[in-house]
Amino acid sequence: MYHDYDLKKVIDHIKTTPKKKFILDTDTANEIDDQFAVTYAMVLDDIDLLALNAAPFVNDDSETPAEGMEKSYEELLRLRGHIDPENKRGIPCYRGSTKKMDNVISPVRSEAAENIVRLVKEADDIVYVGVIGCYTNVASALLLDPTIADK
Repeated sequence: MYHDYDLKKVIDHIKTTPKKKFILDTDTANEIDDQFAVTYAMVLDDIDLLALNAAPFVNDDSETPAEGMEKSYEELLRLRGHIDPENKRGIPCYRGSTKKMDNVISPVRSEAAENIVRLVKEADDIVYVGVIGCYTNVASALLLDPTIADK
């Protein structure tokens, strides 16, 4: 899939739009850096955090991508509970893919991928997606609906 992004439009948007719509896709239970990124995204005034997505991973504490994703999802819920105990901001957490992509043309359906598509399509502005982990959720969202790349 090739997309001719309007980089000038994005740079202008970054410079002039005071509050950016943002989705964070992260393997939070994999390494400690993700907890800092989630916390930062949740407390910044210039970010309209639309969602937190759990990404799959495998390490010594997680034998399968599905197990890693579930641990990341649970960690997202725990972090959100510490930062915003009553979830007054209404930031949803979504489970991501339970496996990595088999190839570059077959998406892995998940709550996260489907909600990336939905949130971007519903947005009236550019939506930034921060990926700090496996790209499966975002790549799958782009394969499910390539038109979201325009936003």
